Amino acid sequence: MKLKKILRQLGLLLAFVGLGIGMGITTGYAAQPGTDLMGAKGSYEQNPNFIDDDSKNFRATYPSLESVTADGVVDGRITSATKHIYVSFSGNATIKTTYYADSQFTKFYADVTTYDGSTVSTVNTGSPKLWSLSSGNTVAQAPSSYITIPVDFSKLGISPSLPIYIGFTFGAKSDLFGVNVMDYYKAITLTANSTATDAMAGVTINDGNDVPSSSTTVKGTGDAGLTAVLTGGNITAGDYTTTIGSDGTYKFDLGGKTLKSLGDPSTIKVTEYNQFGDAKSATANVVDTVPLTISPATTSLTIDPDDWAAHIAGKSSTEIATWLASQTNLQVTKQGGTTPLTQADDGLAFSTGDDLSTLTAGGTQTVNLNAADSNGDKSTTPAAISVTRGLGKLQFGDLSELVFGAGATLAVPAQSTLFAPGNYQINISDSRATGSPWYLSASASAMTDSSGHTLSGDVVYEDGQGTTTKLDAGNAVPVASGTRSGNSTDVAKDWAHDGNAYTSDEPAGIYLDAKPNIYTGGSAANAYSGTITWYLNDVPGNE
Repeated sequence: MKLKKILRQLGLLLAFVGLGIGMGITTGYAAQPGTDLMGAKGSYEQNPNFIDDDSKNFRATYPSLESVTADGVVDGRITSATKHIYVSFSGNATIKTTYYADSQFTKFYADVTTYDGSTVSTVNTGSPKLWSLSSGNTVAQAPSSYITIPVDFSKLGISPSLPIYIGFTFGAKSDLFGVNVMDYYKAITLTANSTATDAMAGVTINDGNDVPSSSTTVKGTGDAGLTAVLTGGNITAGDYTTTIGSDGTYKFDLGGKTLKSLGDPSTIKVTEYNQFGDAKSATANVVDTVPLTISPATTSLTIDPDDWAAHIAGKSSTEIATWLASQTNLQVTKQGGTTPLTQADDGLAFSTGDDLSTLTAGGTQTVNLNAADSNGDKSTTPAAISVTRGLGKLQFGDLSELVFGAGATLAVPAQSTLFAPGNYQINISDSRATGSPWYLSASASAMTDSSGHTLSGDVVYEDGQGTTTKLDAGNAVPVASGTRSGNSTDVAKDWAHDGNAYTSDEPAGIYLDAKPNIYTGGSAANAYSGTITWYLNDVPGNE
């Protein structure tokens, strides 16, 4: 009875196992992790084919791709946070012998790849999980569980760039024909989202102009907030990366190196990309130099003696060129550009080969100014500036009226008396060379009242040494002289202008010499007036 019971139990167990096999139930495998990638709108294609459109005369029937999932998925798309892609296949791969009768697999495995137009590259950062080969290596059996493919998408959009192909890679050979190849097959394609890409601001490099090979920086514009990366020459993705600023500009600092020292590329490329790998890029030619356009706001300049002494005399050609550029508002731009270069940002410097040391006062000479920046770019056509060495000007500044007695009613004096004026100024404005002489003379008319009566007295100049000279005698009288020491001189500063009456020890100045028999016109309040004419010269003389 026990044996029969044991046999019965064993039979039930065998029946249960047989039922399990007959119904296709699989146990012992975890569910496939990740988020589904198949069918992501606008970024998914299912068009199975050889990635490079070349079977190399080895074809097969292929297993079915049942499921593709990944971690780090956002809105059904892989991102820069994706670290694993999981795939499940069903069925076998059977190689065809149509072309090579002895065709066979050498290896077969699931793969994630990219294609740059010439080379298919895997993005699997681990070792591929090889499928089992059978039937003389003509059949490759898909694993019965999902396959984990580790990836590095931290630079998705640049390394690797979209599209991403998910499928398998296999090796095949024909010993009869001595052929051994690798083939790459895509089951699905993960693409860029055209809507997202179209919405990105375009990338520019150097305002769309050529970039000098001597550049130590690369600047341009792009979509604010996106990551930008520079490539070209020996510069690989990740060497120079930046975030595009909120103003839509970016700048790569090459750390003191030049593009020439970084492989001397003929072109460079800047790519902007988002977390999904959607990307836009621009390329620029790299040339040895980029011509600079130089233009002045004014093409002629007169330099007064002070500025000549401060900025021209004894200065180097570079100092002279820099000062002339500032005085003529010289603007320098890259060829085809509109942004003016500066010394601070671009290392802008000016030079000239013209010598101004022999230019005499009053003469004119053309000075050609050239510009260069820190990239080694130079102007090809100089800015021609007509420079005149100015003589400066000697002229009157502020002149005040002279009111003798400082406005008080003057009594008829008992003796000849000198009445000083109140406060006044006789200013000379002088922009000539320091040390240039000047001479001041004066003449005066007779003083009369409103009725035409002439005052009994004279306008005189007292030299402060006891010598008094009439100014109304018909000739201009020298009253002061000196040399230029500043821009303005008040000749009357040390003259008497206190409105007082003097009969002796008169300080220097202009006075009314009133006589005891002054004609008052019958009114003590009668006002007398006249005119003083001043003469300013750079050589001695009365006029």
